[in-house]
Amino acid sequence: MAPPICLDEPHGLLVKFKEGTGLNRRQNALAHLAARVHHFENRNIGGNGRRGPRFFDELVYIDLKDNIGMQRALEALMRNNLVEYVEPNAAVSMVNTRSIR
Repeated sequence: MAPPICLDEPHGLLVKFKEGTGLNRRQNALAHLAARVHHFENRNIGGNGRRGPRFFDELVYIDLKDNIGMQRALEALMRNNLVEYVEPNAAVSMVNTRSIR
C-alpha cells in the first residue's frame, strides 16, 4: 500500500495533550507557536448536557503564528513531554489500495 498523500496544505496542527494536562499548562506550551488556540473541551458537551469522551478534553487545534513554520512547530511539540501526539490538520487520501473481499 502506498503512503497517504496530502490533498491540501496543512493550515494548523491538532495537538493531543496527555490526560490531566490543565488548561494553563496547555496554553503555556503553545504560547510561542500559536496565533489562536481552539479547545475542544469547550465543545465536548452533547445535546443532553452530558460530557463526551474525555479524549476531547485534551485535544486542541492551533493556528500557527505567521513566523512559525509547520516543521518547526511539529518538532517543538513532539519534544514537549506534555504532548501525547501532534499532527498537521490536512485532508489525506490513500492511493493504490486494494479492496478487501
